[in-house]
Amino acid sequence: MDTAVIDAAERILLPMITLAGGWFGHLIRSKQKKEQDILANVQQILQMQKDYIADQDAENKKTRDVNMRLEKKLDDKRESIRKANKCKFTAEGDGCPVLRHEDELDEKCRNCNLNQNDNSQA
Repeated sequence: MDTAVIDAAERILLPMITLAGGWFGHLIRSKQKKEQDILANVQQILQMQKDYIADQDAENKKTRDVNMRLEKKLDDKRESIRKANKCKFTAEGDGCPVLRHEDELDEKCRNCNLNQNDNSQA
């Protein structure tokens, strides 16, 4: 009878224990793999956010540069207008030399490579 019990245990019980151990091992391994996949996805999302922020910073810098250039141009125009309002030659001869200078600045700005770059990107 001892031999029958040992033989039955070898044929039935041992494969069942091996099956159960393999099944639990698979569950544990699957959980670890799932956690690694989640971690990899989160890292990928964070990298994408960093890249997006870097792109936005570059765009913001370009916009600030354009704004500074336009503000400078506007300040120059305001200064020219203030000077022109005080000029006694506005209604005489060739007109106010300040306003003529302003026309020269406008021509320079039209041909400026920064202005050409802004127009080509639009």
